[in-house]
Parts: sequence; structure tokens; C-alpha cells
Amino acid sequence: ATQKPRPESASPDAETAEPRRPPHPLELHADRLIFDGTAQTATANGHLRFTYRDLTGTAGEMVFDLEAERVEFRGTPAPTIAQADGSAQVARRVSVELSTGRMTAEQVRGRLRISDPPEAPNE
Repeated sequence: ATQKPRPESASPDAETAEPRRPPHPLELHADRLIFDGTAQTATANGHLRFTYRDLTGTAGEMVFDLEAERVEFRGTPAPTIAQADGSAQVARRVSVELSTGRMTAEQVRGRLRISDPPEAPNE
């Protein structure tokens, strides 16, 4: 069997590699979604609600930077994030790195539920 020549820059797995997907999907509901192909961004606003991992929330606006795989929530009403454990925060701005799951919030107020660490087993 003959193999097709590959460009030198192609990796051996390039033909079988699947597109990278974020480890956890972001579910979004909004009145408007505007995609800018040149800037590679999607902007959503109007009754914005979202779910990511165990977080749910609302925000005035969301900007999704497709190249950076980063989502930023901002605007009026201010981003509000609630967790399944009852914790809730309101922030001026919230950014989520979809590739790592890292969330960063600015000017945060709210409540956090902190549980006791698990007890060490007796030796």
C-alpha cells in the first residue's frame, strides 16, 4: 500500500486528530447573539443566563473570544454566579478560561460555603 506524502509541518496524527473541545460545555440563553468572524468573537446580551460546570448565572453581556477560548461576563445587570452548594457571588466582571476551567472575578461580593476538610484516617 502506498501512503500519500504529508506536508513536512503535519504531525503523524494530524489526519486522525479531532478538533479540540472545551472539557465542559457552556450553555447559554440570550435574546441576541452576534458573531464577528473577523475578530473571532461572539457577543450575547438580553436576558442572558448561563450554565458552566456546577455554576449557573446571569449577566448583562457575554463576550466569547474563540481564539483565546475565554468567556467574559459583564454589564448591567452585573454578573451573578450561583453554585449548587448555595454559594453565590455578584461581580463587576467574570472571566472563564474554557480550556482550563479557571474562573477569575473582579470586585466580588457574596457568600461562599466552605466545608470542613476530610478527617485523616486513624493510623
